[in-house]
Amino acid sequence: FIEIEKTPSIHGVGFATAMEVDRYNVLKATYLAVIRAFELALVKIQAQEQSAIGIDKQAFKKTYAFLTDGSHPLLSAGIKYFLPLPEFAQEFSHLRAFLAREKIMEQPLIKGDAKVLSIAAASILAKVSRDQKMRALSSTYPAYEFAVHKGYGTPKHLEKLRAHGPCAEHRKSYAPVAQALREWQAGTHL
Repeated sequence: FIEIEKTPSIHGVGFATAMEVDRYNVLKATYLAVIRAFELALVKIQAQEQSAIGIDKQAFKKTYAFLTDGSHPLLSAGIKYFLPLPEFAQEFSHLRAFLAREKIMEQPLIKGDAKVLSIAAASILAKVSRDQKMRALSSTYPAYEFAVHKGYGTPKHLEKLRAHGPCAEHRKSYAPVAQALREWQAGTHL
């Protein structure tokens, strides 16, 4: 992870909140996280362009290829679904400006993380960033021990969920969380 972070590559890591997963569904929340990651990368590209004083700005005009791991074109699906929504107008301002002047070629690759180094690196960045987020959540919600189970539906996580009820970081649309919430509200939990 640290070695990837040190490379001169431009990358971003995006997340969707539990509330967004509940509102849009897991797949669309994945689209949202992908376009958030792309937006962060665009901010870095723009910073490089602005710091390139005396360099021909046309040098930054490139063909942009976006590779995704799997069978779905995540970026273009996210752009199609979320960019028209007014609540995301400000958040994706760099992406809107970029799309007005550039074109993105997206290629989904099944088992792409085994075929393309940059996809494998992106998978590592995403996984480690998620684990870091879970460790941070452990500080905010220590009773749930997010640092131990990383948010996965392990027996330990389900035990904590039943004992304490869902917190704001739990997806209420996820069946075990919904069940724990019903039990907690009915007073029938552990």
